Amino acid sequence: MQDWVSLVQIRKKFFNNQAKNLESEMTIRLCHLCSKVDRFASPIHRWVHRRCSKCGHEFGDFIPEKVLHTGSFGKPAPVQSPEKSFQKRSDLTIQILAATLGGEKFNPVGTLDVTANVERLLSEDKKTLHLEKGKNILEEIHLDIDPAPGLEKCLHIRCCFNDGVRKYEILSTIDKDNNIVDSITICMPKTPWLRILENSYYGHPSDISKRYDISEILQTIVDTEGNGCFLQFPIETDLSTYFDDPYPEGDKEMIIYYEVEGWMGHIHMNAFGGYLIDKIEIRAPVVEPQLIVMNAWWGMPTKEILDRIKEQENPFALREEMFQYHINITTGIQRLIDQHGNGKSLIIDTKDNLQNILGIDISEYQSHLKTNKDKKRMEEPGEIGVESKGVEYEDEEELEHVLYLSYSLRGREVVFIGLENLEKPGYLLERLAIICPRYKSGIVHQQLRESRKGRFVVPVVV
Repeated sequence: MQDWVSLVQIRKKFFNNQAKNLESEMTIRLCHLCSKVDRFASPIHRWVHRRCSKCGHEFGDFIPEKVLHTGSFGKPAPVQSPEKSFQKRSDLTIQILAATLGGEKFNPVGTLDVTANVERLLSEDKKTLHLEKGKNILEEIHLDIDPAPGLEKCLHIRCCFNDGVRKYEILSTIDKDNNIVDSITICMPKTPWLRILENSYYGHPSDISKRYDISEILQTIVDTEGNGCFLQFPIETDLSTYFDDPYPEGDKEMIIYYEVEGWMGHIHMNAFGGYLIDKIEIRAPVVEPQLIVMNAWWGMPTKEILDRIKEQENPFALREEMFQYHINITTGIQRLIDQHGNGKSLIIDTKDNLQNILGIDISEYQSHLKTNKDKKRMEEPGEIGVESKGVEYEDEEELEHVLYLSYSLRGREVVFIGLENLEKPGYLLERLAIICPRYKSGIVHQQLRESRKGRFVVPVVV
């Protein structure tokens, strides 16, 4: 009978030898729930298919060395705003970490490792991965072998950008004729503000063996359908079509952990029968356009209203009847914001002619002026709508025009009134600058404490 010390030494030697052959050992996986043994062509193949082929249990598998050394996969995200690193983001490329073809979704049986072949789907600059609907997948990836002839298959891809921050899991359905059923495009979105954090899951409320990690699938949905800043699951969405069913015999829950430019949060929602009890919607607070114009007028107010504008320090809301005449320039102002301010800012300098930058039609503007004056001349005291003959009217005093804006700045409604420069008609007396402030960025504890208190940066008018 061996003593305790000898037993420890033997076990230590055994585990050391096992660690040396880790790569080969990882091609076989034994499920501790149903005793099913799944065999894989490589550790990469096993890493793609994390679920047992029999009971569906998901394993928290290791990250293969090849994947771990790809970019910064598995490392924390950089503590900086994506907006501040736009040039860096534009240089990022997509790296195919692993890919398989064949079998059913999430099932490793009958699948082939096609990681090298799928790299042919990348664009020349490797910044875009595109699967076009109706294309033959075997021809697209130059594969001579059909892993499941005459059967519907699944192209399972796990990839990321080479900074390792945004990770994707793609499950594309391939029909019986090997044609791609739905198109999908992976590229760096214009507004990558919403990032799904790891450990987001769907499944049993307390039993971790009956849960699925859905973080990479959700990130794929955010970037392909929500332009990187929006995620929505309506109440009628069948969740099993996205994630399968980790706990078929009971009710489940979905918890999503997310981060928006350093501000972290989570959503907890119960699901009955594979459907959420209420819709889930995560909308990043910087979804463009951030600056939305509701009303914009350029015209001449009545003398009483003009005096009130000059006397009051704070602007107030105006109505159309407060103007002698005006022209609606809402569309022109919004176009100026979207094209030159990236949906976030509006700047009109004192050297900018409003008629030129907004495309105001002078003839239309003058017709508005003439029409309004004619209406007043048609009104006779005591009788409305009858033209007064033989009565002469003196020209009314020409007052300065005003630029009136009613807009929403990240959900906060604000008004602005700018006076015209009498010495330079068509120009503002003071510079107008409406700028959306940036939300704080970076994951630091101080910001997290402030976010819990609700102290976000409020919109201001400069």
